[in-house]
Amino acid sequence: MTWTPCCQRTVSVIVPAAFRLRGLNAPMLLRWPSAAIGASADYSVDFRDLLCDGERIVRAEISVGDAGSLAWESIFGSCVTGWITWSSVGCQQVSVTAVTSEGVALTCSVGITIAGTSLITPTPPEYAPNAYVIGDVIVPDADGNPLILG
Repeated sequence: MTWTPCCQRTVSVIVPAAFRLRGLNAPMLLRWPSAAIGASADYSVDFRDLLCDGERIVRAEISVGDAGSLAWESIFGSCVTGWITWSSVGCQQVSVTAVTSEGVALTCSVGITIAGTSLITPTPPEYAPNAYVIGDVIVPDADGNPLILG
């Protein structure tokens, strides 16, 4: 089984045709979906529309700065993907660079908003939902563990 990046956190770098014909540099507003402080996931940029026929990405670099920490970065076809854990609140910018087999460096900046409240992670219950518990007393099975009903 082959792992692929999450499509919900992948943005495509698309330059309008009018800008490509004229050789102008079009400003692109790329944004990943919002996240919470302390959250971590895979985030990707798809450079498919900037690659020529037969061209491929041979090297990638992701710079998160003070926004968070990067566990790893990798290339998945035309996508540059990194596992990022966010440690700064507010609007953050991440720089993503892909170097192609033709030696062309493609760089873009992706924005993301990080919420100040951390992810809500409930404390797991002490016993399974189907354990036989009466008040503070558990009914044990033969091994001394809570008796499981059902």
